[in-house]
Amino acid sequence: MTKWHDFFQGQGKAPPWPYTVDYEKEYEIETDVLVIGGGIAGCWAAISAARKGLQVALVEKGDTIRSGAGGPGCDHWCQCPSNPHSKVDPDEWAKVLAQHPGIFTERPKDTPKISYGNGIGAQITCRENYDTLLELEQMGGQIRDIHDEYVGAEGRYDDTKFMFSPRTSPNHETEIVLRVWGTTFKPALKKECQRLGVRIFDRVMATSLLTIGGLQGGRVIGATGFNNRTGEFMIFRSKALVLATAGDYYMWMLNTEHAGCRQFRSRCMSGDGVAMAWKAGAELILMEQTVPLMLGTGYKHNWYGGAGDASYENLQLVDADGKKLPWPTQGWQDGGAMMPSPEMRESIRRGIFKGEWALPFYGDFPAMSDIERKATWNLMLGSVMKN
Repeated sequence: MTKWHDFFQGQGKAPPWPYTVDYEKEYEIETDVLVIGGGIAGCWAAISAARKGLQVALVEKGDTIRSGAGGPGCDHWCQCPSNPHSKVDPDEWAKVLAQHPGIFTERPKDTPKISYGNGIGAQITCRENYDTLLELEQMGGQIRDIHDEYVGAEGRYDDTKFMFSPRTSPNHETEIVLRVWGTTFKPALKKECQRLGVRIFDRVMATSLLTIGGLQGGRVIGATGFNNRTGEFMIFRSKALVLATAGDYYMWMLNTEHAGCRQFRSRCMSGDGVAMAWKAGAELILMEQTVPLMLGTGYKHNWYGGAGDASYENLQLVDADGKKLPWPTQGWQDGGAMMPSPEMRESIRRGIFKGEWALPFYGDFPAMSDIERKATWNLMLGSVMKN
């Protein structure tokens, strides 16, 4: 395969655009349900509607088979207390989630409650997440160690071959987060959409929502967009619309020397769906909350700690001199989901200035067992890094 650098050196110019240019053409599509966004949520919405016998169109600005946060893959299926190995009641765990949104392990009793959780959403998640995972398995997604590659790994159950995250349940007191082969998920979901007759419009960028009379706040009756390869203008008319786009999860202020580049989410997550909804008159919630960003703090990696990805399950963190940092693994157990508490962050920051910790920080892979290293590199990282 010719590299771009070599091509330009030899040719001196870019190759011709391989698609037709149709800026002046318009294409109208009518459907019962229009789904904007072909990620995991969008695919499930399209599948659910199509199973009801409705005509469904799905619009995705990339390629549905690898789009969204789950496009490159994922390595955890979180908040799944209905599985057979769970040690917590789904409804009780939903209450914990509603009080502390986003956490994986229960926080200390004196931790202040957070008022941003969606209790109904948390309960639905806790009750139905496991059934959804089994359904995904029937479509072709891999959710267990069916080839016995990781026998002996921490968190693996031999009877079901499920593998649970030891990071999110260090003493196996909950067992609600499964390790999964997430690169199999999006291909399976797209295939199921196609089987059900969902019309998929890949490489189409939705640009605005259509409302009755063009009035802001009016009922949404469709959307507009354009094919980002041909330039063709697209008009979608629908009886119902599901906006399944993400927030601005890849818009980051970067300190390239210390903070690095976040790659946990798709590069396409720019918040355009939120902007479309706002322009159409939608009421937005949860816009008041602010969270700290670990930018320019001196940490080598981004805010997760570790090596910047949740895949590093049992990896002990050490400083540049091999000294263990004061939390057991990348999981930041004292602060909840993959994020240290403010007190812990401040303690480490002060320790850096005092010379107690030498930058940069690393993961101590040599200290891991062979099976855990294999699980980290082959299962976890192998399930999140493919594009």
